[in-house]
Amino acid sequence: MKLAVRGLTGALLASAAFFGPLPGPALAQTIGDPASFVTAEYLADHGLALSNAAQAYALGFTGKGVIVGVIDTGLDTSHPEFAGKIAVGGQDLLYGVPMTDRDGHGTHVAGTIAAARDGIGMHGVAFDARVIPFRSIRGRGDTETQLPNDVSATTRGIDAAVAAGARVINGSYGPSFYDEAYPNTAQMIGPSDAAEAQALIRAARAGVVGVFAAGNEYTDNPVINRNPTGSAFLPYVRPSNRDSGVYVTVDDDGDPTEANYDFSELEGMVVAVASVDRNKRISWFSNRCGVARNWCLVAFGGGAAGENQPSTADDVLSAKAGGGYFTTYGTSMASPHVAGGIAVLMEAFPGLSARDIVYILLNTAEDLGAPGVDEIYGHGLMDLGKAVRGPTSFAAGGFTTITVANGSGATFANDISGTGGLIKQGAGTLTLTGANSYTGLSQVQAGTLAVNGTVAGGVTVSQGATLRGTGRVDGGTLVAGTLAPGNSPGTLTAGGPVELTRTATLAVEIDGTGTGNGAGNHDRLIVTGTGGSFTAGGTIAPVTRGISAPATNSFTPTLGQGFTVVEAAGGVLGSFGGLTQPTSGLPAGTRFDAVYGSRTLTLRVTPARYGDIAAAGLTGTRNRNAAGGALDAARPVAGTRPDAAAQPVFDALYPLAGEAVGQALDQIGGAIHGEAMQAQLGVRRAVGGAIGDRLALLRDGSAAAQASAGLGRVGVTGRGAAALGVAEGGLTERGGAEGAGGDRAAWIRVLGSFGSIRGDGNAPGVKARTGAALVGADAEVARGVTAGLAVGYSRTDADARKGGGSVTIDGYHATLYGAASVGSAFIEGTAGYSFDRYESSRPLSFGGYSAVASGKADGHDLSASLTAGTRLTVEGVTVEPSAGLRVDRLFRSGFGERGAGLLSLSVADETLTAVRSTIGARANTLVTLEDGTEIRPSLRLHWAHDLADRGAETRAGLAAASFTTAGTRVGRDAALIGTGVSVGLSGSLALYADYGAELRRHAADHTVAAGLKLAW
Repeated sequence: MKLAVRGLTGALLASAAFFGPLPGPALAQTIGDPASFVTAEYLADHGLALSNAAQAYALGFTGKGVIVGVIDTGLDTSHPEFAGKIAVGGQDLLYGVPMTDRDGHGTHVAGTIAAARDGIGMHGVAFDARVIPFRSIRGRGDTETQLPNDVSATTRGIDAAVAAGARVINGSYGPSFYDEAYPNTAQMIGPSDAAEAQALIRAARAGVVGVFAAGNEYTDNPVINRNPTGSAFLPYVRPSNRDSGVYVTVDDDGDPTEANYDFSELEGMVVAVASVDRNKRISWFSNRCGVARNWCLVAFGGGAAGENQPSTADDVLSAKAGGGYFTTYGTSMASPHVAGGIAVLMEAFPGLSARDIVYILLNTAEDLGAPGVDEIYGHGLMDLGKAVRGPTSFAAGGFTTITVANGSGATFANDISGTGGLIKQGAGTLTLTGANSYTGLSQVQAGTLAVNGTVAGGVTVSQGATLRGTGRVDGGTLVAGTLAPGNSPGTLTAGGPVELTRTATLAVEIDGTGTGNGAGNHDRLIVTGTGGSFTAGGTIAPVTRGISAPATNSFTPTLGQGFTVVEAAGGVLGSFGGLTQPTSGLPAGTRFDAVYGSRTLTLRVTPARYGDIAAAGLTGTRNRNAAGGALDAARPVAGTRPDAAAQPVFDALYPLAGEAVGQALDQIGGAIHGEAMQAQLGVRRAVGGAIGDRLALLRDGSAAAQASAGLGRVGVTGRGAAALGVAEGGLTERGGAEGAGGDRAAWIRVLGSFGSIRGDGNAPGVKARTGAALVGADAEVARGVTAGLAVGYSRTDADARKGGGSVTIDGYHATLYGAASVGSAFIEGTAGYSFDRYESSRPLSFGGYSAVASGKADGHDLSASLTAGTRLTVEGVTVEPSAGLRVDRLFRSGFGERGAGLLSLSVADETLTAVRSTIGARANTLVTLEDGTEIRPSLRLHWAHDLADRGAETRAGLAAASFTTAGTRVGRDAALIGTGVSVGLSGSLALYADYGAELRRHAADHTVAAGLKLAW
């Protein structure tokens, strides 16, 4: 082995310029300011400026934490430049003695790599790295008592450096030549080269890069040395090149062999370094890159003074064994610049593989000579300032694989061009911040790719991998893994279609309502252009806590609040299969749901269960819970796209907040259907009351006749009577003149009712208006016994409070009635039937949703009543104490609403049974004016008590779910009061007016009446 310094035995001394300690300015440096690193110490090694090292230092990268193995002539460990910078494990592999450097070559090389930045002399490329020396090369001053086979010593040095933790190995040495057999034609590859190659392969598999000098023999043998020699050449040795004529295989004696070595595995892990002078010209002595051009570049190695000229200040200054500094030249001096540069890159990219770092080093080199990778300069001059910012191109026709280790990150800030693509592997994060114009596909196969700049080509994300960032992807994006726009949080823009497969996850961080980047914002994906569609698939996963800095992790959204996380100019397509709810950061009783717009996707905070909105802090009622429970059954799985029927409903529901949620549930529940039956019950009772008034009129006529016969009072009698009046509920017609009795009679009556049920906190209540007309005929079928039949028609308009809808009910009534009296006692009874026609209209209006659910149903009602009482007359006032019992059974058939899609209810058959008892009295008297006009005022007061149902229920179905809502439960007890007056204008004509009311908890009915009676 010989050193790669021109003229080892004599010329080195003649070419070296020696210096003692060189003063330097006080150390000053500012991260972010390259100029602050350009000191006299920096300028003392021209290679630092040529490689733009200050740019790397300004970014904070100095090789810290990286160990560089130096296989050379040893090291002066006492030199101040290496204080605290020598890693444990170095060995003297020649003599087995404590480390020394009689030659000085190893000390100079190590200084170029890692000499301290201490304000004195010069500093190394990686001035915060450490070196580990292995004395494996004989130099000047060494005795011949070395261990046998110095090639073995370099091989053992490689293995020892790997074992000691070196990540880079510098080898500024080259081979001895077997000139006798092949003087000027080919390199000779023998067993010792194979042994060294195997050591380098072991190192490569351990992730250790080998950096080797190309050699200094170009002027001695320009044919062989148009290529690197020694270890720098070894990656070329492979079966496909065996017959190239560039090398031959020999045995230990230099004789030809048929060995067919394959060291191709070393390409990408071994770097060949040729030398340039300060003017970036190939040094006169330097071997060229030649066939090694794909793994070769150049660095400053001096030699500007010309062939065989002494070293000058234009050469490489570094540490001198024994103290001080000296300059020299050679590829031995170029190689450590690159080894130090790789150490800086390893700090800059701690998560990248060694192979990736070598790729970046070569990819970012300054192109010299012929354009592109050439046979003289290879990739060009090392540009460390550019290399720490990542590659600048991806080669045509293939993919560049970048592996980032777990827990680590790497940032590529350069603008990357080319027609090639990127394969991202490893569990760490690769961040792209440049304006990247490469057109190949970016394949994220593992870990995370963060696009904070731009990417011109498309991106694919494999299952288990993640794409995130705040930049722009102009090509199409296909995601089988995770798409996570932003960086805690932020907005990612896509210029092409984005498609998520069924295994994908859209992860969106929500730290506020803002749409920017960082704290207080939420993630967004913006897809632009007419072809910029977004196809949902897999799972959407909002994140509200555990977001990395700078997020605050303190934002809690409110119910109904929305976050538009996707905007796609070309439309939002497809559907997620589900939504992963955050474990914290949402209000109690809430969840996220997805709202799919034509071009947007919005996350909304909604009640976790509409069947229990009280859990979300809202007012829940029995009816709301019932309707909400049915709605929950029809509710889409969180995150999924609703079907055409459900979408308009839930898109309108999800933004609601506060009392608006409960009001929507009130509308959906359809309690009006039960309230309408309650209103119709009032109609049936009003019809019964009208018939009761007719029976009272008959009693008044009978009393008049008795008074005429036995009490000395004059009554008006006749064979028949006709009456016209207005009444509600229990309001009765009052005769003007006595004598309404007779054997046969026919009558007509018109009724009007105005009632209100205020609601009980569960059902909304109802207002009802009823008009009715009855006609009847009766006859005395035996002494004191009357029987009759009444028929009629009624129309009721019932309007639920709070916009709950309305129902119109047409009723067709028929009632048999009869009365019997014995003395002052009487008993009356009725039995009736009605056919009802319900027509409902239920408007639904909330959150932008508007529809009207309408339906029609038939009803059949049965009723029966029995009243008993007596008549007492005292001083001209007649009082009728009585007690009664009435039973009503209302039935409405089931029906289906139309017009409201999903919210059109399927209403089941319903029956309402009411049993009411009454007790009270009616009083009237007759006043005759001087002109003969008869006036009969009356008063009535009863107490009513409901013994059975006090509110109707609605059993309905919404989609496939059934639920029950209740009508207002009014009070069981009611006061029935009324007053009236009739005026007899002649013996056959009378006018009358009346007011009555029914008052109970939650309900009030008021009646006014006016009419006339014609008797004959």
